[in-house]
Amino acid sequence: MTRKAVLACLFFLVALAWLTIPLAPAKDAEREKEAVRAEAMDYARNLLTVCVQVEQGYYRPVSRGDLLYASLSALCEAARQPEPRDLKAEARKAENSESALLELASRVREGLGRCEAIEGCNALMVSCRGLARVLDPHSALVTEEDRKSLPWGDQPAGVGFVLADNVGVGPLKIGQVFPGTPAQKAGLQPGDEITHIDGQEIKGQTSAQVSLRLRREVVHAYSAADFPGIALSNRTPPDVPPIKVTVRRAGESSRVVVLPWQERRPECVLGVSRDEHNAWEYWADRKKKLAHVRIASLGRGVADDLAQVLGGLEAEEARGLVLDLRWCPGGFLDEATGVAGLFLEESAVIASIRNRGDREQKYHNLQKRRFTKLPLVVLVNGQTSGGAELIAAALQDHGRARIAGQRSLGKGTVQTALYVNVPNAHLKLTSGLLLSPRGKSLHRETGASSRDDWGVRPEPRLECRVSPAMNKQLQDWWQAQSLRPGSSRKALPLDDLSRDAPLQTALKAFSP
Repeated sequence: MTRKAVLACLFFLVALAWLTIPLAPAKDAEREKEAVRAEAMDYARNLLTVCVQVEQGYYRPVSRGDLLYASLSALCEAARQPEPRDLKAEARKAENSESALLELASRVREGLGRCEAIEGCNALMVSCRGLARVLDPHSALVTEEDRKSLPWGDQPAGVGFVLADNVGVGPLKIGQVFPGTPAQKAGLQPGDEITHIDGQEIKGQTSAQVSLRLRREVVHAYSAADFPGIALSNRTPPDVPPIKVTVRRAGESSRVVVLPWQERRPECVLGVSRDEHNAWEYWADRKKKLAHVRIASLGRGVADDLAQVLGGLEAEEARGLVLDLRWCPGGFLDEATGVAGLFLEESAVIASIRNRGDREQKYHNLQKRRFTKLPLVVLVNGQTSGGAELIAAALQDHGRARIAGQRSLGKGTVQTALYVNVPNAHLKLTSGLLLSPRGKSLHRETGASSRDDWGVRPEPRLECRVSPAMNKQLQDWWQAQSLRPGSSRKALPLDDLSRDAPLQTALKAFSP
């Protein structure tokens, strides 16, 4: 072969190498582009489904275009990229065409490319949170973690406390203790520092990491081999040993408490003080046989629990009851109607829900066991909310109870859970207005003044206003009363009920 032929072959091989080298990266780039496009289209379909559900189910008219714009704007914000110019105008222009909305959502998501903050289901989660910005404050995306922290949840009590948020810096402290749980019975308090679990130091760990060791779904330190045939990811193995927690409180020595798992829910029906067995005493005035029952929240089973308490009071010939709904945040609608129904006649209208288009659904009393003769005063304040307001309004409208305290919050709306294609999450959507038996809306609309008719007002003679500072002080005092173990003889401010002026006003309503 001549020199020229050899050089020609070499030149050909080099050229061929240069041509083939980019092919593999080019193919990879094309596959990645297709994957992003497919993910973007999947996201767009899911988002459009959510927008349609919200538009149809929200209690007030809302534009599909505005919903989509809020969703996509939040998506760009999470990806830390500017939103496309004229995005709002495009969304509004496309709102009457599902295909146009789908194309817009897909194009925006595809344009953002790969970004950890919006990968996979994160994109839809971020968008649902953004969508809620154009709705009322009570509509929101609710995750599994959010649901477990709700005061009206239906979760087991577990060991009975949750940790305050912590990012691995500083001590791990208890954020909340639930009444009637192992933690409460052991005397744990919010603010107590947790230093060890089962003898192992937890310094430097986040609250989320430590919570895994306290949560029913994840039994830390136990392997599947220890409990054959049981999925530890979502069940508690039988006979799980109690957890040993080392607690430190300011000014006191560290101590170890043993906390068993409790399947029952935390207490929602509370009394005045606990006996030595940690059971509630309900007498505000034993001599006059006047009882005081507090409803902490309208969680699952609260109506049944209250019926049991009322049965005991009836057996002891109670002459009057103060039903205390102060600081009650509401909860499940059927529990609210169940509580009100305990005091009303059979089939009485308890409330109505007004949906879009002024459609109304009436809720009648279905309670079989009723206590219609017991004299009743309902105590409310500015933090009596939602279902608790429904109870007060129903008993007031039927002339069944007198209302004492301060005007309620005016959160008279009903929320519905909407499915979104995000694991362990749903969209809580305001779907209707709560109406009293007489048809009055309990909700305080945006811009409403104190002169407008919303919420539940006490009778003028039974109104007792306290300052925000005094209201917070009373709330803290009652929390201390709820958390003091029955075995403790520690004196507390509300061992003297005369310190609670609104309660004293309510009790005076029973005087001739």
